[in-house]
Amino acid sequence: PTNDVILRHVLGLSYEQNLLEGRWLNSFFIKDYVNKVTIEQDDTPLITGAHDVEKKTTKNTFGGGFGSRFTIIEPLNVKLSYERAQRLPQARELLGNGSTTYPNLKLKPEQSHNVNLGIYGNWQIDKKNLLYYELTGFYRKVSDYIHLRVNDNDGTAQYENVNDVTTKGLE
Repeated sequence: PTNDVILRHVLGLSYEQNLLEGRWLNSFFIKDYVNKVTIEQDDTPLITGAHDVEKKTTKNTFGGGFGSRFTIIEPLNVKLSYERAQRLPQARELLGNGSTTYPNLKLKPEQSHNVNLGIYGNWQIDKKNLLYYELTGFYRKVSDYIHLRVNDNDGTAQYENVNDVTTKGLE
């Protein structure tokens, strides 16, 4: 038993802009990711990295982005967004679960570039029927992706960082 503490805060500020009589909407934002960690555990340091990390740290990382929507003609709208984001490790990812998942005290936050591009709109078929459509493509480029690695020999696991992960798709 230890008194490990993880505090995660995300503070944000945004600005919205309305142009061309509401046909073009923009949103700009910044985020401050605050991660404060106090680690007391030091057992199995070769596995957990307990001797390789500072016992108390507070780190701030900034991110941000924008989103834009534009009505070309009703019912055709386009949207574009970009975010430089960070995902802070969760407690179970950093500290394990106490039985089958080992801690990884050297685990880093994920950092990513996220882009979305899509079309959407409404089509009033008749007085009682409305059709909503949306198609979005996305691209994610993640460094230090947090991944669960399972040991096939004994069934134990540990979260680790994977250097570069790219995801592309459609919704």
